[in-house]
Amino acid sequence: QSMARRVNSVPVGFTPLDCLTGSSSEDPSVNFLLTCDPELANLPGWSTMDNILRSIPNRGFNVFQLGLIAEKESTLPSVGMVLFHKLGLLDTLPLNMHTLYSYMKRVAQEMPDNPYHNHL
Repeated sequence: QSMARRVNSVPVGFTPLDCLTGSSSEDPSVNFLLTCDPELANLPGWSTMDNILRSIPNRGFNVFQLGLIAEKESTLPSVGMVLFHKLGLLDTLPLNMHTLYSYMKRVAQEMPDNPYHNHL
């Protein structure tokens, strides 16, 4: 099926978040993140962070709440990896989970503080 045909058949009212409801990974757990960065479990707010990350498929996901409890360099890679996981990209693309997480973490570390474009 061509890309143009698939794009033209997008249902009216479709949003990118709708992709997450048909995720190939039905496991709501985000504990796979601990294999990428075991230090996440030592964050004082890890259990709250875990609950927030589990809510990513829901439209009520609050990235600002996550930003208050997560360290700056943990927000982007955690959200990014959960999205990759929930969309099934970690299973279908030849990506090394640890390398991808490290890359996202490095991007977050190098991102300057800018209220219009930041780690959130």
